[in-house]
Amino acid sequence: MEKIVVNFQGSVLRSYAFAYKEGAFHKDILTGVKHLDDAGAEVSYQNFDYYDDVQSDKGYVPFKNKQEVWNTQDDNLNASFITPFNPFDVFSNLTTALGGSSSWSAGGGLYAGVGPDDDSPFSSNTIGGTFGYNYNKANGLSTMVDINGDGLLDKVFRNGSFLFYRPQIRIGNKTIYGKRIRIVGVSGFSKTVSHTFSGGVSAKVGFSPAVATLGRDYERTTTKITQYLSDINGDGLVDLVSDGKVYFNHIVFDKSGNGIPIFTLKSADTPSPIIYDPKNIDTSVGKVDPEEQAELLRNSPMVDMVRMWVAPRDGNISINGAVQLVIPSGDYDEEEYSKSDGVRVSIQKGGTELWSRDIAKGDAATHSAEVSSINIHKGEKIYFRVQSGKEKMSNGAFDLVDWSPKITYQGKDYTTPEGFSSVTYQPKEGAIYMVSSPAQTEKAPSQINVTGKLVKPLTSDDLTIKVFGVKENASDAGRELYSRTIAWDQAYNDNLNFTVSNSAGYKTFRFEMSSTSNLKWADIQWKPIVQYADSLGETQSFQAGAGVKMYANHLLYAEPYKVSPSDSVLIVKPAFVFRPMTGYTGSLSMTARTEGRLLSKRLVNVNNGVVEDATLLMDVRNIGNTPIWVEFFSEDINLKDRLLTASVKVSSSATPTAQQTVPVNVYSLLDNEGFGPLYRGWGGFAYNTAENDRYASAIDESLLTLPRDKDQKIDPLTLVFTPLAVNTSSLDRWIGQRQEIFLTDHSMGAARLTEQDVKMTNPFDNMASVETETSDCAQGTGALAISQKVVSKNTTTQTGFSFLTKNESTGQAITKATMIDMNGDGYPDIVQNEAILYTNTLGGISGEKLQGIGNIVSKNEGSAVGVGSAPIVSLSMTIAQAAGWTKTASNIKSISDALGGLSVSMSKPKNRDWSEESFTDVNGDGLPDKILSDNTVRLNLGYAFTDPVDWQIDAVQTGEGTSHNLGGGASSKEKDIAQKAKFFDKASSSFSGGLSIVTTTNGEQYNLMDVNADGLPDKVKKNNGALSVSLNLGNGFADPILWKGASSLSETASRH
Repeated sequence: MEKIVVNFQGSVLRSYAFAYKEGAFHKDILTGVKHLDDAGAEVSYQNFDYYDDVQSDKGYVPFKNKQEVWNTQDDNLNASFITPFNPFDVFSNLTTALGGSSSWSAGGGLYAGVGPDDDSPFSSNTIGGTFGYNYNKANGLSTMVDINGDGLLDKVFRNGSFLFYRPQIRIGNKTIYGKRIRIVGVSGFSKTVSHTFSGGVSAKVGFSPAVATLGRDYERTTTKITQYLSDINGDGLVDLVSDGKVYFNHIVFDKSGNGIPIFTLKSADTPSPIIYDPKNIDTSVGKVDPEEQAELLRNSPMVDMVRMWVAPRDGNISINGAVQLVIPSGDYDEEEYSKSDGVRVSIQKGGTELWSRDIAKGDAATHSAEVSSINIHKGEKIYFRVQSGKEKMSNGAFDLVDWSPKITYQGKDYTTPEGFSSVTYQPKEGAIYMVSSPAQTEKAPSQINVTGKLVKPLTSDDLTIKVFGVKENASDAGRELYSRTIAWDQAYNDNLNFTVSNSAGYKTFRFEMSSTSNLKWADIQWKPIVQYADSLGETQSFQAGAGVKMYANHLLYAEPYKVSPSDSVLIVKPAFVFRPMTGYTGSLSMTARTEGRLLSKRLVNVNNGVVEDATLLMDVRNIGNTPIWVEFFSEDINLKDRLLTASVKVSSSATPTAQQTVPVNVYSLLDNEGFGPLYRGWGGFAYNTAENDRYASAIDESLLTLPRDKDQKIDPLTLVFTPLAVNTSSLDRWIGQRQEIFLTDHSMGAARLTEQDVKMTNPFDNMASVETETSDCAQGTGALAISQKVVSKNTTTQTGFSFLTKNESTGQAITKATMIDMNGDGYPDIVQNEAILYTNTLGGISGEKLQGIGNIVSKNEGSAVGVGSAPIVSLSMTIAQAAGWTKTASNIKSISDALGGLSVSMSKPKNRDWSEESFTDVNGDGLPDKILSDNTVRLNLGYAFTDPVDWQIDAVQTGEGTSHNLGGGASSKEKDIAQKAKFFDKASSSFSGGLSIVTTTNGEQYNLMDVNADGLPDKVKKNNGALSVSLNLGNGFADPILWKGASSLSETASRH
């Protein structure tokens, strides 16, 4: 406006003229007003001057020179994990003054591949399918938010099950934070749950530790923000949305004048009550996508746990026992339990079910599980199966039972040398949780020291422990470096310490326990620890695992020999009949034992089917009438195909010519078919019911095979038969693809592979549960709000050389559901599945809907070179996808897993992300506009959007991230600590472990944000440690200027 003219009766009475100049931020400012008379002569004037607090004449200095210290008080907030690295900020577990959260995660993975049959402990030179999953739950620890409505940021924090805040108080030029005040009615302010699953195809190329991974990995993460702060009723006080319910905030002052935030479910308690009518919600917006439901089912197949028993001989058996559903107690996820639905258990022989029962959720009764008079033949299998259910949508959570069946043959019962019954078989007899886990050394030490506790009671035969050196060649079987035998009648329960010379320069060491016959292996334990000097002269320790050589294949069965009262010294000679034309050559161990006692033993050699002279003498004068078990044990797994019969010729020294032919038991080592050790016939496996409705039918025995064809396409999601592995952290169970899929001697657990609850529901289906006032005088109702949902997808390509793997990853994140005020009425609207459900002037849902507006989308890319086969993914770390957005912790963990191996840094994983589509108010009218992928803008008109217009926007928001560990780039002191906390990864993650602290830092590089409080978003860019700003002029942007006093935009850090 330049001039105002005042007329009276058609003539100019007076006028006012205005003068302007350009002020700060390119804004025209009024410099003077002249008062003119009717002739246009100046009568008076008024000049204006302005306080230029940003010093625009000096090139803008928007910040004070002196920093203020805000003491937010120490409330002992940390992430509750133990780290020795707190002195280094980047590796600390403490939250910052601006806020932080703690998270809990569980996950696992499976690699199923085929490769050369070389007995290698590594996955080198294999090709197959990979699958991984991660479940993460994050809870806010502290945040800065105005909780009491005074316009100042308060400190809100969680302490146990209570929520507190410290009010910000301004006293003159000083800012302090007051005493802590309890927040009433709620116990948290932020909760995020994410589920991640990944899969792909990979090849592991190389030998032993020098293995690289080639392949492609696909990952999908679904994140739900179930608890967040948002002003739902527009009264200026943040409310809490928790699991779809709204807790309204209002302030009550106590006697001391302290403002106490109180949260209730009724808006009538607040200064701004709302009327919420759920019937106005168009539920079709939240309908379940059939393709998404099908994908969830495909990625979350039910995996049954199956205990298996293999019959050692023909006969008639009965099965006894009881099964009981385990009811959770103590600290458990009550929300997950509320969705559980019980289990199904069954007993099956061959392909036929003999017994089954459904046990409902909450049924803690003991149910008899018995089948009698079963005719069985040697080699036939009995299956004890636990299922999450027989329906497609059965829930997979809390499917744990206690069940220890007993199998009994009809016939006379004897006690075996190991102390077992000859007719009764129980799972505890085969519960041998030992696994061969080689020790890996950094270099080839001249010697290794071995320590660790050995527990050996009195046994029925001698125990031998051995150490083998394994070369870095897949075809090398290993060389024996150390051996020690402990006699059968010698007990040992102490540390076993010895030194192994390593003149051959081995880096890999394998440990083994064996005997010349079967022992009661469940009573024997050895946990070897390898100690050696590394390249820095530091002593390193490595917990290894000892394998067990068990003769689990019971080839021929016989009853024991009954000693005659006249017998004194027995002469025993072996007699074998082999299949014609086999020409068998080999050796067997022949033992004579009674219960818990070794009488005699010797090696029997067979040359081209002929038994060499192998006479065994036994003094039986002091054993009374105790039966004697004469048995043979062979390390040849192919003996089963060659041996027809076995017996011994028994005579007394008094009458050596009077021979008696006595049948004997013969055992051999067992070929690994994936069923476990099968000691005493007991084993198990995980049974995937993904395809062909296998959950509704008996186990198909034809599918219980390991993949052997290198050209076979292996998909861990549909792989029917999965062998179990010993849980090396607890050594008390076998586990499947995840911890909940397990088997012990007395319990079993089944689950779904990823998501346990696969019933996708419309979030609006339960909206009718809100408490509403139906009268005309309603003062306010409750309200409902949605849980926000973000879905991210990533693709990682891996290429490698030597032991290094290069990871290149791309992906995107899409916000499927959030709450944003789109029509400017002060109440957040529902934005879901590219549609907007608008609120009305009463704060409720109006019933008006706009579809086709799109989603919030960000994209990302990253790269890194790492040790091991874990894919290092990229992710959207900087872009805020929704209110209360927590960075995807499961994605962060993938970086942590891989980077943990970089004790000698190759390259730190780097990540870049940018906003592709977003809602941002670009024209300052208070309504969020839609910025499209081509950076054009659809202006928000309140209940509609314009066609795209060019707003001279280069980008909306970009960010970069880098991950650090105690390796390359660390200080000398940090590296010293890192050397003592080594992480190792051998053979493309065949073996990996150690202590690793990884921090992922992320920072904005560019953002559209209002820096000068004119309501218009400006372009802010980080460049070489400084910020530049292009001010929004309303019809374009000014040239960039240096924004003095600031060097960065927002930054975050996550530690694992």
